[in-house]
Amino acid sequence: LPGPNNVTELTCTNTCPTGTAPDSTNRCVSCQVTGCTACTISLTGSPVCTQCTTGTFLFNNTCVSTCPTGYGRVGNACQACPTGQFTSPTTNTCASCTDVSANMNNC
Repeated sequence: LPGPNNVTELTCTNTCPTGTAPDSTNRCVSCQVTGCTACTISLTGSPVCTQCTTGTFLFNNTCVSTCPTGYGRVGNACQACPTGQFTSPTTNTCASCTDVSANMNNC
């Protein structure tokens, strides 16, 4: 019979499935972030996303399709642009005002 969490069968595995992570009791729990494919569980038990699906980028424990203003894509994450740079709307990366192709009237 199903238990309180609707668990009908417990299976031991070496790794948790995509979108889940082991908690302090070694049970695989959901990352609870839409688009998150890998996470860790903090000491307080909250999931912390560490990887997003292809085409999305990690930003403040969420997965976004484009980095917000003032942030640029670095690998699979959004990082703050250095002083004097802006988010290029064409590349979703940080660009400087001397980069004419990315400028798009941002300077």
